[in-house]
Amino acid sequence: MILTCPECATSYFVDDARIGPEGRRVKCTSCGHRWTARLAGQEIDPFDDLMVEPPPEVVAEAPPDPLPSDVAPDDDLVVEGPDPAALRRQALRAAAKPSAKSEGRSAAMLWAGMAAAVAALVAGVVVFRSEVVRLWPQSSAAFAGVGLEVAGAGLVIEGVKGRAVMVGGQPALEVSGQLRNARDATTEAPPLRVSLLDRRGKPVAATVATAANPEVPAHGKRYFAVSILNPPSTSHQLEVKFDAGAKPEPEKAENGHGPAAVESKAAPGASHEHEPEHG
Repeated sequence: MILTCPECATSYFVDDARIGPEGRRVKCTSCGHRWTARLAGQEIDPFDDLMVEPPPEVVAEAPPDPLPSDVAPDDDLVVEGPDPAALRRQALRAAAKPSAKSEGRSAAMLWAGMAAAVAALVAGVVVFRSEVVRLWPQSSAAFAGVGLEVAGAGLVIEGVKGRAVMVGGQPALEVSGQLRNARDATTEAPPLRVSLLDRRGKPVAATVATAANPEVPAHGKRYFAVSILNPPSTSHQLEVKFDAGAKPEPEKAENGHGPAAVESKAAPGASHEHEPEHG
């Protein structure tokens, strides 16, 4: 259980067995205050603190083992140990301390309220800023404040699926999904880079797609679908992310129904450069 000194509010961890069913007088090592500690659910004796002459007190170090035989149950239990609040503050300070690699990137963390949640991402917050925007769309303003361009700010990639299809008699992997606008204003969707990665995370094939209507209304959705012809057998993972540098020309959707049409092109450096057919 956790005991909190009523005088100085210092908290300590104490084994329930050391308190006992009848409660026990304890002494705070921080301020010296003494009070009767009880387990949860114990009734409080209204005459507990009306002793004219308190029994003799023996101040002893409290070993970690419960109920040591050399300390009587009626003796004051001296509670001491790490302060849980101090431990939490120390852990937060350690997590927020930038490493040598992240000293140049710490300017991106502008909100103290996000510091605890993003502490593990400090080292890669700039490298993976598109993922940060995906998880926390409101953080795009923070990146803009330090001069970092963020693709797809306010947009979330959702419902990504892949299935094997035949395109023009050739095997292909069809990738589809949707873009959701988390903002209160219309947002223009940048091109999407769809990549196949091997077991080491290296791209083995990639293509770039864009929606026929890239304007995503406030809290609205736009759909995308693209095919990668002859996907390599070494493909292990599918990655979909925004790529503001690529600007393929969109095709028009027929009658405005169904998912928006997309044009896909092989990304530079990909091992397979095929353009899917559109029917």
